[in-house]
Amino acid sequence: MPPFVLILILGAFGVMAFLVWWFRRDAAIKRALRLYPLQRIAEVSEGDMVRVSGRLVYEGEEAPLQAPLSGRGCAAWRVLVQEYENRGRHGRWKTIVDESEASAFLLEDESGVAWVKGALEIATDLDAREGTGLFRGPSPELEEFLLQRGHGTKGWIFNKRIRYREGAFEAGETVTVAGTAHWELDPSQVGQGYRDAGKRLRLEPLVDGRLMARSLPDGRLLATDDPSLARR
Repeated sequence: MPPFVLILILGAFGVMAFLVWWFRRDAAIKRALRLYPLQRIAEVSEGDMVRVSGRLVYEGEEAPLQAPLSGRGCAAWRVLVQEYENRGRHGRWKTIVDESEASAFLLEDESGVAWVKGALEIATDLDAREGTGLFRGPSPELEEFLLQRGHGTKGWIFNKRIRYREGAFEAGETVTVAGTAHWELDPSQVGQGYRDAGKRLRLEPLVDGRLMARSLPDGRLLATDDPSLARR
């Protein structure tokens, strides 16, 4: 069998293994999200574990975070980086970085506003992707990102084979979050009389043993930008 055919076959198996792993994790988060009833923000009751969906809005005028590889402003991002390990005839893609970060953000639907703050377990569309190879070097952003985490992009002579996927929650897109409901005074109305002040929903992390049964960490919010989770 010609070497290039073998490389293509191994690469195909590597892609399949990656997709199986990724969609297993993503699918677990989305299945867990469906455990919680989808409600309009204004109809949520204190203490309920619910799912709400709405348009993402930043708390301030500027995006609180910047996705590390694409540079886009966002409220949350996730990056997955894999490096190809050559083991003679049998190579494989090994995950070297699987990282996410989230800041507080607001969700707006037709009935009200919800404040989302806390550790997030994210299932996001990995819509930015890139790779390196023998004659293709890394972008400055990817190189810096990996160096900060103790990973180089070059072997003894040539560039390493590396690929990354990045997803982000950006302003204006529809995001769905599952959390524990708590109503609080709306800080934007501070200074008004107590009886006149409005309330705002705050979504706090879930404490639910059903998540651990799905290999998901307890004490987190679940979030996705998959539009299918915004429908009942």
